[in-house]
Amino acid sequence: RATILDKLERLATRPPLPDTPAAAAIAGSLEYVWTCSAFAADACLRDAELLEWLATQGRLLENVDAAWYAQAADDVTQPGRNDDARFMSVLRIFRRRQLVRIAWRDLAGYAPIEQVLAELSWLADACINVACRQAGALLGARHGVPQDRNGVESPLLVLGMGKLGGGELNFSSDIDLVFLYAEHGDTAGARPMAHEEYFVRVGKRVAQLLGTPTDDGFVYRVDLRLRPFGDSGPVAVSFDAMEEYLQQHGRDWERYAYVKARPVYGAES
Repeated sequence: RATILDKLERLATRPPLPDTPAAAAIAGSLEYVWTCSAFAADACLRDAELLEWLATQGRLLENVDAAWYAQAADDVTQPGRNDDARFMSVLRIFRRRQLVRIAWRDLAGYAPIEQVLAELSWLADACINVACRQAGALLGARHGVPQDRNGVESPLLVLGMGKLGGGELNFSSDIDLVFLYAEHGDTAGARPMAHEEYFVRVGKRVAQLLGTPTDDGFVYRVDLRLRPFGDSGPVAVSFDAMEEYLQQHGRDWERYAYVKARPVYGAES
């Protein structure tokens, strides 16, 4: 296993960083951060452009908000919208870089713990959102989009549960998701599909886009077992089916779990 000195020696062979305030901050904190976090050190050595990104574009010394993460995730995944493999690669690199940024700010004292914890959840929200759009776009292109009885598009609603729902993610948390849709019907396309099948497929694809290990790792481990009937139930359920389940079959702990539930995709519609 490489020691911190070995890692620093490998870094010394690289060109110097651009002359920016963030670069000066990196130089002053690098040895401490790398000593405290093998993840940060290994990520920087694996990704030759990560430190330069932190020094120039990563806003290492600035607080950001949920909208910044959402826009950043959308920007980096645009080139992969027609190619799942590319999308998965760039999203994994994006998530790794952002985790290094958050960890660096935490360890070097550039951000209070409240900001660090908030950004971990904002990052997850942003990754979930682009994965949902990717999954929906690919399926919608083949089968059309779901519509309600008035002809208005009926989107997937994703609930974040547990630590994600409460905005309490840590650096190694998995994410608990529940997929819901408004009503039954068929998609509006040349090859229509029942809403229940459409949303089940979208939900499964979202879990694959986020959780499938590749050469670039994974984005998040996705846990879908908090849905009605757990592993034996459909991946996505209608609002009516969810309400009926909680009233007739839901155990106390399942009802209590929804105290921390939070919509992370689709609520704006």
